[in-house]
Amino acid sequence: MHDEKAFYSMKGVSGHAGLFSNATDLAKLAQIVVNGGGYGNYRLCDEATLQEFIKPKAAD
Repeated sequence: MHDEKAFYSMKGVSGHAGLFSNATDLAKLAQIVVNGGGYGNYRLCDEATLQEFIKPKAAD
């Protein structure tokens, strides 16, 4: 999905553009982060991958 308003309203910097979800799925993602990469009986990523995913990034 292309979110053209995000480009103009945020001066070209928009990490969320084209990313849409609902509260249930966002809660599942948060639970994966809290659980260190797992959800229920599933391991979706290892701890190192999760840390890379959530660490602060410098803007270009």
